[in-house]
Parts: sequence; C-alpha cells; structure tokens
Amino acid sequence: MSRLKPPSESEMDAAQKALRDSMFKVWKRATGGPFDLWYASPELGQLSNNLGQFCRWNTSLSFDVLETAILTVAAHWDQAYEWTTHAKNAKDAGLSESTIAAIRAGAAPTFQTVEQAMAHDVAREVLESRKLSAATYARAAGVFDTRALVDLASVIGWYSSLAVQMNIFDVGAA
Repeated sequence: MSRLKPPSESEMDAAQKALRDSMFKVWKRATGGPFDLWYASPELGQLSNNLGQFCRWNTSLSFDVLETAILTVAAHWDQAYEWTTHAKNAKDAGLSESTIAAIRAGAAPTFQTVEQAMAHDVAREVLESRKLSAATYARAAGVFDTRALVDLASVIGWYSSLAVQMNIFDVGAA
C-alpha cells in the first residue's frame, strides 16, 4: 500500500487540479503509480508528466525496444508497479514470456532483435556500474543513431526516477 494518497477533489488546490487534468489528457487516468505522488509536488508533477509523455509515446525507439529498456529498469529497481505495467506492455510489443522472465530474474535473455539486446545491455550496464563502458558505447552507436541513444538514456533515467519515487513511497503492483 502506498504511503501517499492523492487528495480528494475537494482537497485539491488549483495546481493539483491542473496537474490532474494534464495527466488525464496524457494517460487517460490521474491516479495510481507515480501519479499519486506528484500531487504532493504539482510543479514537479507537471514536469514529470511532460517528460513522461515524451519517454512513453514520442521517442525514436520502437515499442519493443522501449519496453525492453523499461523492464530492465523495473527489474533493477525491483519496482512492482513499473514491472507489472510494463511486462504486459512488453508482451503486447512482441517480447516473449521467456525473455520477460529472464529480464525479471536478471538472467541472460534471448532477444529477437539486436536493438532489443542493445537496449537491455546499455540499461543493465549503466544501472549496475553507473557508467557505460567505451566498448558498450561503441556497440550501441553501431546499432542506434545519436538521437536513439539520447532517447534511450533519457528513458532509462526517467523510469529510474519513477522507480525510486515509487519505492520510497511503497507503491506496489498495479
């Protein structure tokens, strides 16, 4: 159970109402997961909502590559809400059950594409070592163009931020 609950309609100030409306436009909902936390800091919530919209819907990454990176982040941070939500999305994007299970277990997944494998390798290495080696960067630059690498780095960072926020406030599975 989350340590924070969103305010009721009658408890919301103008900034919280604007945040709610903005989140609903993007996500078609305004409660659950990280959304509940953002009401406590609506200015941060608006910024997170905008970045989230980009990271979720507007990167140059394909849906399967995006979900591979997000699952790798969720598994690293052991974030139940993020994992539950994105395991379903990953399956919808075409990742196999065995690949999803291997990511969760921290094992070596078998990927269908070099892009999926590279997204996983980049995310895992940077999360585990806090850096990306020259060798991995060179391999990634051979798979992704510069924009895709920037987008991938941003997705890893944003979903890590969400995972940390939700872990601090004990947000469990969806």
